[in-house]
Amino acid sequence: MAIDMPWLVSAFGDIAKVSAIKSKNTDLNIDYADNYLITIEHETGAKGVFAVDVVSRKATRHLEVYGEKLHLTWNGTSDSLYEYDYLESKKDLQVNIEEEAEHVDGYADFITENPYREEINAFFNQVENGITPDWDFEKDKTLLSIIDEIEQ
Repeated sequence: MAIDMPWLVSAFGDIAKVSAIKSKNTDLNIDYADNYLITIEHETGAKGVFAVDVVSRKATRHLEVYGEKLHLTWNGTSDSLYEYDYLESKKDLQVNIEEEAEHVDGYADFITENPYREEINAFFNQVENGITPDWDFEKDKTLLSIIDEIEQ
């Protein structure tokens, strides 16, 4: 949740309301839920459902965004973002989101090093040039309180 929520907020706006259904579906000796269905309503009016399964056999990500004039799908990798061209071709067209994704073998396909490098660069930009990063500790604190609400 803590990995995905910052970009969800950046893309769709601050979270106004959140609710969750959660449970433990495994026999693992853990004292927390291992799956969540989270409904999020953003202050912009955008709404979505975020599914988290922390023990699935295959780590996956999938996002589908749709509206009156928009349909996007994304399977978590830098080359899997598509926008449906409803005006002309009536086909899904690939959207390039990164020049080149840096990936370390052994991690799931959707995990790239690019965000970590960008976070380090943002830190140095703030220290050296006084440029405030897009994401900060106050925003992290707000999201952590929302995650705490989900966990209750």
